[in-house]
Amino acid sequence: VYTQQLSLAHDAGSVGRLTLAADANEVDVRDDFYIGYTGSANVVQTGGFIDVANVITIGNSSGSSGEYRLEGGSVEATTITDGSGTASFVWTGGTVEANTIGFDLLNQGGILSPRIGFGTLTVQGDYTQQNSGELFIELNAASGHDLLSVQGDITLDGTLDVDKVGYEPAENVEYNIMDWTG
Repeated sequence: VYTQQLSLAHDAGSVGRLTLAADANEVDVRDDFYIGYTGSANVVQTGGFIDVANVITIGNSSGSSGEYRLEGGSVEATTITDGSGTASFVWTGGTVEANTIGFDLLNQGGILSPRIGFGTLTVQGDYTQQNSGELFIELNAASGHDLLSVQGDITLDGTLDVDKVGYEPAENVEYNIMDWTG
């Protein structure tokens, strides 16, 4: 599916659902994706790929509700955030690539990575990574490195996967790959 903008449950009182199961399925949104614009919607992703050029908003407006259950596959967006409605992001598997996450994030078994190339992923809240979770960070002497910036508390378990992207760092070289304010 390719679309400019996607809005599930656009009208008040409406209900929307998107299920993405097969790895061959792809949803490509060139602008924003609303899960519960003014109605009630949920997304269940067990496979496939959701690519959103701008923002995924869950529970967009007051009175709306949205739920995103990521159990497999991958989602990529500039920002994933909650609106002024009721929002839930349940993450038990799959990959999240983003620049900004606009809520507390609980990684129960997926892979978290800054979006495309070297960059900063900001979590606007707490980040908790359980023992089945993974944080993926890229390093390169010439091009820079990824950074996970958490504007709250950070609790880490699980795996840190560092890809040196074609080079071997010298001894005693330090990289700041995480910071947090909590």
